[in-house]
Amino acid sequence: MLCAGGHELSFNNRCAGGRVARRLSAIREAAQRTMVTDHSGRPPFMEHPSGDFATAADAMVSAVARLRALPRWETWITFSAQGEGHRPDSYQFYEVRLLGNLLDAGAAEIDLPALTRAAGVPSTVVRRPDGLYDLRAPAPRQVAAVLDAVFRIHHHLRPFPEHEGDYAVGAEW
Repeated sequence: MLCAGGHELSFNNRCAGGRVARRLSAIREAAQRTMVTDHSGRPPFMEHPSGDFATAADAMVSAVARLRALPRWETWITFSAQGEGHRPDSYQFYEVRLLGNLLDAGAAEIDLPALTRAAGVPSTVVRRPDGLYDLRAPAPRQVAAVLDAVFRIHHHLRPFPEHEGDYAVGAEW
């Protein structure tokens, strides 16, 4: 995630600029000014808003397609979403991890019928063996729809209202 000054923001690191970006346009502008890297020194695998995608869902479609095209994908990747908090001047952050077809959405169990309905995918696309969720989605758009539904339905992410219901999302190793 980026602060308004284009610095990395996490629960472990305060924003060097001192405040969090309230508007997606501020995050977009900061991303264009500064290449932010993760703790390993590598740039994020994907981030939105960056100007490259119209919506968070489009950014996740692209990320899933790129992940599936890798010759080997052996490490969990974390998708982080940022939306409006319970007050207009607050923020909420949620993370899920993905490794191939496996989704780790956290400790709370997902309501699968509600999730698959919201994602617009058949109920056979998401299964729960061994505490993780198995995504049998043939298309990156279906995986992205499931991730979007996990953020919006399961985690109750509230998108930024002034940006047509969109939220910030990133993916990092």
